[in-house]
Amino acid sequence: MVAKFTGVGLRKAYALAQIDRSFRVLNIERKRLYRIGWTKLQLIANHITEANCEELLALAETSTVRELTLLLRNEVPLAGTRCVVLYLTPDQYEVFEAAIVAHGGKKSGRGLIEKEEALTKALTSKMK
Repeated sequence: MVAKFTGVGLRKAYALAQIDRSFRVLNIERKRLYRIGWTKLQLIANHITEANCEELLALAETSTVRELTLLLRNEVPLAGTRCVVLYLTPDQYEVFEAAIVAHGGKKSGRGLIEKEEALTKALTSKMK
């Protein structure tokens, strides 16, 4: 109801509620949180404690969303990576998903993980 009244989408409304619950008790200046942005705050919200607060906030302030996602998974961001966006029909996505899973990718929720390596394997195998 609040999301509808304010014009905020449900995904963002849930994220903002989560952020509020996680950061309200930590007494962090609101301006700092605004500068970091809700997307990054949502990523660190489940990990943040009084003990690691400064470290995670500094990481969020100096990293991109992609870098922060990888760092929180204990993965190392690689310099020079590129982002590719595809708009696939449902049938095309079904083929894409099958190829990714067949080459080592995994389903995760409604998405895929380890898809970059799997896509590279799939394309490389087709070129031989």
